[in-house]
Amino acid sequence: MSDSQTSRGSGFFTALKNSLNSYSPRFAAFSLSVVLVTAPAAATTAEVDSDLFAPLSRFTQQSTSRPSASALFDMLHYMLTNTTYETPEEILATIPRYNRVEMFGTWVNENAPDDCYNTRAEVLRRDATSLSKVRYSSTNPCQVSKGEWDDPYSGKRYKLANAIQVDHVVALKNAYRSGAYAWNSERRCHYANYLADSRHLIAVSGHENMSKGDAGPERYLPPNQEFVCEYLGQWLTIKATWNLGFTEEEADSIRSSLADYGCHIPTTTRLSMADIQSRRTATMRMNTRCVESEFEEKTEVEYRPIPSRGGT
Repeated sequence: MSDSQTSRGSGFFTALKNSLNSYSPRFAAFSLSVVLVTAPAAATTAEVDSDLFAPLSRFTQQSTSRPSASALFDMLHYMLTNTTYETPEEILATIPRYNRVEMFGTWVNENAPDDCYNTRAEVLRRDATSLSKVRYSSTNPCQVSKGEWDDPYSGKRYKLANAIQVDHVVALKNAYRSGAYAWNSERRCHYANYLADSRHLIAVSGHENMSKGDAGPERYLPPNQEFVCEYLGQWLTIKATWNLGFTEEEADSIRSSLADYGCHIPTTTRLSMADIQSRRTATMRMNTRCVESEFEEKTEVEYRPIPSRGGT
């Protein structure tokens, strides 16, 4: 891309690219794939910065040109151009060994000292059918003990918080091998505690969360079939937002599942350029607790984070 082409673009890409470079030098060469849509004409492929957003050299690169204001971000095209032929095992064998706490930290309380709710408690409060029904431990007013939650994975309702786990839709280990291994520790902690997108962390049954583990859609889909299309859309959105890659098996499974479950492709797999830009910008607003050393919860001992996942 020439200097004259670069100068014609909005300042968004330059500012975001500079922010990404501050996290990891490998994070700045990722392709941004879009499809231009000008109704009623058919979609055409265009180009954006060829070296924008790239955590992994192993993922296929395809440069694209800067989109017009009417462009839509096609997440299937993004997936296609950012798929590796390596298996998860092959990727993990070539990157630093995964350790959930060392790599991503624990739940933090971003709002301290204004309140004492860590990320798990915030999600339980947010996802409850009614905040008025939420109850807290008699020995720890910051720990949710009861409420009412509709688990989208199973389609069942739960009333005890110990039956609920907070799921990273794209599990931490999956994100790690998909590109997060190249991030610094603060950004990984930010990902693990990210609340700006209500679809990033969700309250689900512990049973389903453990069944899922760190699996992608090639190994796990919610048994509640009415939620599958939304789940696939969430998966694609999170990976595109955080610039994460896909394995070949994962990508093939997503494409086939979209067809098998009759998902409405435009709704499930496309975002406006304004939306994807807004989402990516939001990820740059770091959780202040994640930039503090050792990811320590800056509250009293009895308010330490409550584990909700296994090793994922």
